Amino acid sequence: MFQEDFELRDIDITGKFCLIFQHSAKKWYLMIRKIHGKQSWAWWKEQINVKWGNAAWVYRMEEAFDKAHFEPGTSKPLVWFSKQKDRLSAIFPDMSESGLHERILKKRGGDLEHAVKCNAEN
Repeated sequence: MFQEDFELRDIDITGKFCLIFQHSAKKWYLMIRKIHGKQSWAWWKEQINVKWGNAAWVYRMEEAFDKAHFEPGTSKPLVWFSKQKDRLSAIFPDMSESGLHERILKKRGGDLEHAVKCNAEN
């Protein structure tokens, strides 16, 4: 996703950080904002990449994706699927939509055709 795709001003993006960030990310944002003051989206994007765009973060995202299994009755399908898609998109930003979907469906077990049929029936 690119800023110019939505024609958003920097303030429209950075002004939402307090709503978007949660837990430790929110604490990090508030600390950095207090130290550096108001900054552009490009500056914040660089800070976010420095903080979370490292090998350890990618490893944690991969681990979370690998460990997550859909539990019918426990998990809401759309919420679970969206979370897995977000994780994969963060790890592999250049992966196609069909690639993301295929990777998630493969977690179902068996071959892809079986996974699609099982998901279509539910």
